[in-house]
Amino acid sequence: MLPIIQVGPLSIQTPGLILLASGWIAISLVEHYAHSFNLSADQLIKIVFTALVAGVMGGRTLYILQYPSAFSSNLLSIFLPTPILFDAWGGLVVGILVGLISAQKMGLPLWGVLDALSPGLAFFGIGLGVSHLSSGSFFGVPSSLPWSIFLWGDYRHPTQVYEIIFALAIFGIIWFKKNKTGGTSQSYGDLFLTFLALSAFSSLVVDGFRAETAWLVGIFRMSQLMAWVILAISLFFLNRRKRVTEIN
Repeated sequence: MLPIIQVGPLSIQTPGLILLASGWIAISLVEHYAHSFNLSADQLIKIVFTALVAGVMGGRTLYILQYPSAFSSNLLSIFLPTPILFDAWGGLVVGILVGLISAQKMGLPLWGVLDALSPGLAFFGIGLGVSHLSSGSFFGVPSSLPWSIFLWGDYRHPTQVYEIIFALAIFGIIWFKKNKTGGTSQSYGDLFLTFLALSAFSSLVVDGFRAETAWLVGIFRMSQLMAWVILAISLFFLNRRKRVTEIN
């Protein structure tokens, strides 16, 4: 784990640096693929930044609601740019909703916009996993498996590594599917729904090994419940779009 990089007198937060770098690459991917969906790169970038601001604010707010004790000793820490104090799923949902509203106001095709954002979102997922690994956050439950890592006083499941592996696989699938479909209007929505379903499945699996997730009732985790809902919705719409395409 490498939470801090010391450059002379400067202490740079590695997770934040990784997120900035992966965010820049993600935005570059969105800009690159805009023309494939007959969209303006400038308009997409505006949507991305609007969704990003909303997602950051929404993710932090939802984290506060789940873990109020993390801020009880210092209320000013609410405003500190600490990546680990963030609800990734909540931030993603809020960001997407605000992005959709922005796209609707611009008169852009919503499914086309979501598809154009999918490669960037998939790549950012890799950066998110690497940032968790560097900070030691989102750590796993104790384990005696051969690939366990020693973290926070015990050998644990390397949930951050699991997260990165899933993210790499999701990015590969989205990349392949994008090049295969070519971004035709008939397939609009399939790319994003595939990304959403795969990401929800990843969360279901990885969060099952995490030690620091919030519990809803008994054995049900808040993050997994949200992932189940998102997975069900995305699979429903994927199946519905497939039937419509077959009929046409």
